[in-house]
Amino acid sequence: MNTSNNISIQETLEKVKARDSKLKKTSHNMMIVYLIGVIIYLGIFVINPDPDFKFSERISGLFYIIGFIILGLYFRYYKRMISNLDYTLPLISVIKQAERRYYFYNKNLLWLLLAVLIIGIGVVISVQKRLPDSLTTFESSLIVSISYLLIITISFIFGIIRWRKTEKPIWLKLRQALKE
Repeated sequence: MNTSNNISIQETLEKVKARDSKLKKTSHNMMIVYLIGVIIYLGIFVINPDPDFKFSERISGLFYIIGFIILGLYFRYYKRMISNLDYTLPLISVIKQAERRYYFYNKNLLWLLLAVLIIGIGVVISVQKRLPDSLTTFESSLIVSISYLLIITISFIFGIIRWRKTEKPIWLKLRQALKE
């Protein structure tokens, strides 16, 4: 590697460190948000002694809670992973780790999809009961599922756009550095 590439790699690693620091704070905050969500939903949907509270509402609440727990654990894992990064390792090791971390379609995406699916089940159970009685259970479930899927798809597209603007340029530079 020549001097120009070394400067470029160093600049990229500085961006990685800055981005990792920001992601660590974001992960910590999201972990707290989901912990609070678990506590609130546990109180509202499970512990709530209201006799008018239907069993299906309690079940939907459990799905929300399970989804929130998965998301909270995911952000806890991500925060710990970033906290344990060692930038003093050999340069190639640091670049390989960062390149895997900044790739959009990594294995951690499956945990997020699982949580979104579980929360979606809770949404279908809780919202379908609020639709007109003229709809069958299947029709109301289908309407809620399609609406939820549309919202999740739009959110996913925004996530891809954000990744392309913030992480993809870093990922491409890291990937290029690995090839050299």
